[in-house]
Amino acid sequence: MKVGRGQITVIPTCERPNAHRLFVRALILAIGLLAVNTPHAWAFTEQSVVAIPGLYYQNGPLLKAPDGAVPWQTFAATKEIQKTIRHPDRLPDVNLQPQYGAQIQKLSGKTIKLYGYMFPLDTSDDQKHFLIGPYPQICQFHFHIRPSLVVEVTTKTPVPFSYDPVMVTGILRLAEPNSNGSFYFLDNAAPAK
Repeated sequence: MKVGRGQITVIPTCERPNAHRLFVRALILAIGLLAVNTPHAWAFTEQSVVAIPGLYYQNGPLLKAPDGAVPWQTFAATKEIQKTIRHPDRLPDVNLQPQYGAQIQKLSGKTIKLYGYMFPLDTSDDQKHFLIGPYPQICQFHFHIRPSLVVEVTTKTPVPFSYDPVMVTGILRLAEPNSNGSFYFLDNAAPAK
């Protein structure tokens, strides 16, 4: 803007010195900030789960298992291996596959007790199919826990929904190799004391 005798003259952007450089820098900065803050910008990168630890997954001490229940540290020992399948015409498929530790493999096929927080998969008061993990539910749409700390439970007897930890007993089954979904299953489960 130029100020003269009794008048103000506005200089168009194209006549301002370095205006185009400032505009381009601001545009690049805005695009960069948008890309960093958009989940889709990093969701399909090679390190998507590892690159931003704790952003979507709860961290902190695991729920202490009472006597007779399998401790969550046993499940936490499972490594999460990321497999990426690239496609020429669309975004890649990114899957996490379990690499089980020796302790959890020994428990496969055996009846175990599990103590954890319920994540319901339907709206009924009594749950026959739900997820369980060492952290309480903080979102009704997504269980914010690493896949190695989530067990999918199918019961023969319904378990009343609770925000407090519940104890269930059932047969532990590990996921089949190259399957997509839960790492662990607790079949024929029932409430336990």
